[in-house]
Amino acid sequence: MNEYTDYSDETLVTLTLLGSDRAFETLVVRHEHAVLGAALRVTGRLPDAEDAAQDAFVSAWMHLGALRDRSRVGAWVCAIARNRARTIAAAAHAPDVSLTLLEETELSGEDDPALDALIARETAAEVRARVDALSAPIRETVRLHYLEGCRLAEIAVRLGVPLGTVKWRLAEGRRRLRKEYGIMEEKAKEKKGKQLKTLVARVMEQVEALKLWALRYEKTGFEQDYEAALSAVRELEESPEKQHMLADVLLRGAWWLPGKASDALYAEVRAAALAGRNEDVMQSVLSRAHDRLRGEEKLRVMREQIAEMEKAGFVKTLGYLWFWLGVTLRDMGRADEAAAAFGRVTEILTPTDVYRANARAALWAEARAQTLGGVQLAATGEALRRIGGAWHFWSQPGYSRDAWYGRDVETAVFYRLSRCDGLLFDETMQPGETRVSADGRVTLTLRASCETVTVPAGTYADCLVFETKGETYQAVDVETVLAPGVGIVRQTDRRAGVRWVLTSAAVQGGGLLPLAVGNRWQYHAEELEPGVLYRDEQWYEVVGASSDTAVLSHAMTAAEEYDTTVWRGCMLAARRGYCHKEADGREHLRDVMPLLADAARLAGTKRERIHTAVASSVMRRILAGDPEMNPGGTEQGRWNFFTILTPTRTDGVTRLPEQDRLFSFEWKEWQGGFAMYAVGCNFLWEMIDGDAGGIWNDAWAPGYTAPIDHMQFGRRLRGALAVGEDEAVTTPAGTFASCRHVTLDAAGGIGYWCGHLELWYAPGVGLVQFTRTVTECGEARAALWQLTEYEGAGAGYFPLADGMRRRYEAIGLPDGWRGAVTYTVVEDDAGMAIFKDALGTQRRA
Repeated sequence: MNEYTDYSDETLVTLTLLGSDRAFETLVVRHEHAVLGAALRVTGRLPDAEDAAQDAFVSAWMHLGALRDRSRVGAWVCAIARNRARTIAAAAHAPDVSLTLLEETELSGEDDPALDALIARETAAEVRARVDALSAPIRETVRLHYLEGCRLAEIAVRLGVPLGTVKWRLAEGRRRLRKEYGIMEEKAKEKKGKQLKTLVARVMEQVEALKLWALRYEKTGFEQDYEAALSAVRELEESPEKQHMLADVLLRGAWWLPGKASDALYAEVRAAALAGRNEDVMQSVLSRAHDRLRGEEKLRVMREQIAEMEKAGFVKTLGYLWFWLGVTLRDMGRADEAAAAFGRVTEILTPTDVYRANARAALWAEARAQTLGGVQLAATGEALRRIGGAWHFWSQPGYSRDAWYGRDVETAVFYRLSRCDGLLFDETMQPGETRVSADGRVTLTLRASCETVTVPAGTYADCLVFETKGETYQAVDVETVLAPGVGIVRQTDRRAGVRWVLTSAAVQGGGLLPLAVGNRWQYHAEELEPGVLYRDEQWYEVVGASSDTAVLSHAMTAAEEYDTTVWRGCMLAARRGYCHKEADGREHLRDVMPLLADAARLAGTKRERIHTAVASSVMRRILAGDPEMNPGGTEQGRWNFFTILTPTRTDGVTRLPEQDRLFSFEWKEWQGGFAMYAVGCNFLWEMIDGDAGGIWNDAWAPGYTAPIDHMQFGRRLRGALAVGEDEAVTTPAGTFASCRHVTLDAAGGIGYWCGHLELWYAPGVGLVQFTRTVTECGEARAALWQLTEYEGAGAGYFPLADGMRRRYEAIGLPDGWRGAVTYTVVEDDAGMAIFKDALGTQRRA
């Protein structure tokens, strides 16, 4: 049941302006007969009247903020419909055949007995045969509407398609049935108004399909859909809905196509969003303007944006701006002002808006963090959408404060379940059945359907166990257990080494994941191995829901206690404690070498010993290169990293998909200029992997060429790769014969990773030389990295085996800069890991 049915027109208009689609749907249902009747009195033809009525409702929605007397919205839409009907009637010639009773019926605001009788006659048995002859999508829509009496919104939910698609299918079904019964004009001439409206509906459907690319990590093939949708939108006659769709399409191009984003394009996007009242797009446009700023300047710009959006009547965008103003104020230590800003969001937006959910979570998390003191926090809003009959994770705005790197994302159990193209689950899946992402790199498998699981909240039978595996920019290995009628009761992220268990639930409704408003879940994090004890509070609550959407608030506060009597506890305590953030946001280093010394003493395996040794080397250099920690030092740290990589090899391609965020750490100070870009290449193997789609590919033989077109950390990377003739290369590590020479050019990804790259691989050794061309002040210069030391050899052009070690150095850097990177390979029963020590320093003045 629609929860707005009993509301007055005035209230429904207000709720619509606040972003509620259900409120506007209620207005349409309430006034559709009167609006259709008003148009029919002008056109004298039901098909034209239907077009005029639909146009009137679309126009009313786009301009609802201009209505002064909200209690007279029905009369206002009727007036719009009459005006639109006059335009359609003027464009059409008088009909040259008589019309059926259906096309002569005048409709009032009440149900019309004559119309009902006609529909009843049209649903007789002989008509069913003609309905059955329609094409499948149109047949199902016509059957649900005419034979089962379903309203359009209900049909959209049941079929899992947009409302505009339902309207188009129904109109097409009517047209075909009229033709079957011989009640169309004998020449079957389509009137211009009809053609235009059908075209708009089809383009709307095309734009909605384009937006669904957000669910895919890999965007290969997007450009073709983008160009087709953009061309279709630009060909439409000028209207607010055209501008609304144009803003959507152009923004996706700026996001996902390399080289598209520019100030000029965003100016066009902004203009279209204003003309089409596209609030979602406007939020992205405004964020681009203020995200570049800091401190008081950012506050000033955001307040100017708030004033502009208030004047323009943009409500959802206002809520978005107030939310991020609150985050900015909290970052500046102005907690009371931040709370007031978050409170303003809850006043402006409806429960179905994800930023209202986000603000609610922020108010709780910030208040709780102040009470507890010294804790991490995360606050997000999470939007879920039912698409094609299955629930998907759609968006997750929010922020974290003082959180362990990546921990705020990892605690989001809904997000972790959705790594296969956003799919949370499909209730039609059977045990053993698998869903595969569009790029084939992630799978979601229903492993079991009758498990019994015990967690702090209780024991649950008949649980479904889903397993998500694969890789995006990280390896994915997650097990999620759902109990029917409850939802997620346990989730294990094997890569992060953390399990989340349900501690309490207050849930109403059925299904595998009940999403009724007020449903609430609380979880607790547990480490899979000893070393950390969490003191955490984290909860989800459904704060808004409809038949095809759900909005949740998610908040978390957490603190870790470390058991420094074990190796893992010492390593994590050092990783978490080396950087301290002051109240003003400044970061300072702390000496954690005693913890690393304890870890070295407690290390019990070869992997633990090498891990500790490499991490200690990086940490010692970071501390020595900090002017505050070591004022007498000769070098200053610029670009230093400790990282753990987990290689994979599939179909002849060796990849490095994961950085182990649990143990990785860094200390950096970006300076710009050629030397900094050259030192930035200490992401050596990872750069090649990210640009070429692998650190090595067995297909790279002399003469081989291939395009580069894939995602790199959420950005579309494009270019070309070519393999030249083998040649000898001499480096400080020796002279290597028959080196495979690979050249690639890439653009659109992470700026300092892209450009012109040349690589040389020696058989049995791997990469021995790397150059990247950097353009600085119009001058192209090549940054050269060479292999200086290595241990271990093997088969092929990129061997990896236990005990191998490779060290590379940047050659000939100016101004006292040094760059180096060492990769150490360990393989044991736990698999293979590569420990990376990346060095980037500069001589102090």
